[in-house]
Amino acid sequence: DVGQGDALLLVGPDGTSMLVDSGKSGSDDAIEHALWQAGVERLDYTLLSHLHADHLGAMDEILAGHTEVERCYDAGGTATSNAFSDYLAEASACRSTLRSGDQLDLGPGVEALVLHPGTPSDSDENANSLVLRVTFAGVTLLLGGDCPEDDCEERLDPGAIDIYKVHHHGSATSSSQAFLDRIR
Repeated sequence: DVGQGDALLLVGPDGTSMLVDSGKSGSDDAIEHALWQAGVERLDYTLLSHLHADHLGAMDEILAGHTEVERCYDAGGTATSNAFSDYLAEASACRSTLRSGDQLDLGPGVEALVLHPGTPSDSDENANSLVLRVTFAGVTLLLGGDCPEDDCEERLDPGAIDIYKVHHHGSATSSSQAFLDRIR
């Protein structure tokens, strides 16, 4: 629980771990507790859905405590916030950009595919949100940060989804009925 923000931990069958988003600054204690509860001693990857402070705010604190992180994934680009500057200072050695079609290695039997974005837009950071479809043991999960209904959801066709982490904190613009019908 990171309050008004997002953070989610994925752990593959072989223990490969990836933290998706980190909530706002100061959420690191809650995240470290969740890592401990899940038995995660080594964090392999991080992924920022996009560059807003409620998604990346504590990532610098997490990276400072987990220097073994192999890759710090995001959609690229820049932001003018202190949270982004702090993230960049900690992630510069491991930062990698993801685009639609890229696949992530989360362990045997796990398919993790980036569905969005192709090329980030400078006009709307929410529209730059990475959308990730993860499948394991016949269960498919969809993660998409703050992907807005009127932009990336109109272009997404992720197939049937078993678990949908609702975009944009479940706001009124998070999921159109047409999109929900497509993933049902």
